Amino acid sequence: MNVVRAFLTLVEEENVNGKADELLQKIVENKDARSFHFFHAQHFIDYVRDTLPKKLVEIDAINDGIAKLGLGWRALKRKSDGSSENKIVGRKECNKFLRDVVDILISELSEMLSKFNRKSAFLKLVANCEKASAEEDHWERTSAAVLGLHGRNEKTINTYVEQTSKFAGAGIASRVLIEMALCICPLDKGELLSDIEISKLIARASLVVRYGGLSDAIRFNALPPELHISALGDILFKDDFGEMVVQPMLSQASGDKFISRAPRQARNYDDPGIVKSTKGSFEEEFWDVWLEEMGFNLDEARNIIGMLEDQGIDQHKAIFELKRSEFFDLY
Repeated sequence: MNVVRAFLTLVEEENVNGKADELLQKIVENKDARSFHFFHAQHFIDYVRDTLPKKLVEIDAINDGIAKLGLGWRALKRKSDGSSENKIVGRKECNKFLRDVVDILISELSEMLSKFNRKSAFLKLVANCEKASAEEDHWERTSAAVLGLHGRNEKTINTYVEQTSKFAGAGIASRVLIEMALCICPLDKGELLSDIEISKLIARASLVVRYGGLSDAIRFNALPPELHISALGDILFKDDFGEMVVQPMLSQASGDKFISRAPRQARNYDDPGIVKSTKGSFEEEFWDVWLEEMGFNLDEARNIIGMLEDQGIDQHKAIFELKRSEFFDLY
């Protein structure tokens, strides 16, 4: 308000107060609209967010295209005369073909990962996975402000769905690569993993997930058992049900969740609550089953996680290394 009044005074407006009220209502249409925030730290990542990578390595369109180039033709079995058709029909045939495609991708990933040092690859991929989670969390925590600034319209919701889909894709691909890196990357030798190489790996890992899902969809009759191979080797399929029903419903559900969580943004301005015990928050049967299966109760699990988070805050690192002996010394 003071800034508006100062501007009106500068331009020699006669009715400063009245005009200021009028302009303020047009500039700030609701109390939720904000372009920056002062949140209380609510979670561990809030204390160490600045130690995560500056930029998330997402699924890059160029690397995705390169990974798919010629892929279908490499997996397609040729006839005895050396020729091959660009069409696969039948549930078993489609599943077999897609399984071969996934095998090719996994073979490529294995060859690529075998060049990188395990520790380097693991730390870089975990950091990218945590960055994806932090980016998605930021969108959800600022949902009220986004809706306040841009309105509850289709464009705002579509932007949210598009962004969170990128975060989810990068996070899932990074998790797949973490599992593979632990098994494939050499322990005591190898190159350091760069962001450029991560982008190439993520593109192929995302295809593994995508084609695996496509195979399941055909297997359980969610998609017609018919595939086509384009001239450049891309795998084409018809998905009217997905485009007309599934995708719109998922977008609608994501948008509804985004809007429904907007009122929760106010919690971020309050001091975080401290819960000493969670035993009363669960049914006794669940508590007992957890204890029997895990060997420790939920409060003990929370204490273990809390001590690890305290260690990360002390070191000011979102991702840090800890020897087994050092871990036991914490508890």
